[in-house]
Amino acid sequence: MRKAILATFALLIAQSAWSSVPDRIHTLDLSNISKPAVKAVNPIIDISQVIPRGVTPGASDQEQTQQIQSELGQRLVDSLFNGQAFRQSDLGKITTQVEESTRPSISIPSASPRAKPQRLDFEIKAIERKASFLYDGFISTRFVYLMDSQTLESSVVTPISETTRLSFLNTTPIGGVESISSLNLNYSW
Repeated sequence: MRKAILATFALLIAQSAWSSVPDRIHTLDLSNISKPAVKAVNPIIDISQVIPRGVTPGASDQEQTQQIQSELGQRLVDSLFNGQAFRQSDLGKITTQVEESTRPSISIPSASPRAKPQRLDFEIKAIERKASFLYDGFISTRFVYLMDSQTLESSVVTPISETTRLSFLNTTPIGGVESISSLNLNYSW
């Protein structure tokens, strides 16, 4: 009933609006109206960074919900602490100083000019609740321990040629038996 009343009311308004227009003008010329300029908008959030990856297959609904909440919370904290507003604040400057002091790095120069120098990096981010270890040399290896979700993310990347890389990625819950792994062949031109 309500929809019928609204439709009738709209029809009456339309008829009264057209009745005020002279009989000879019942067409609307849109040729002089320019198209609005649409600016390309860069997305604020990369959706691939929002979708949770660490959900254990076969876990109960409650466990999966907790895993999703934990991962989304971790990503929110990460984006907050990595943002310009936080980094330029007094607390952000102190956090950056603490992070830099807990980021030891060792570089081993190569014996020959063709060989790649080796590098070891260790980093603890207490506020973001993560620790990472990086080796870069013959291969590139990265281990990241996420304290919130109790998972270890590891990756091994080796160059096959100048434009091709082979990578192995693995996410393992600490104390768990099921892990998520992938083998990728990356080619760039």
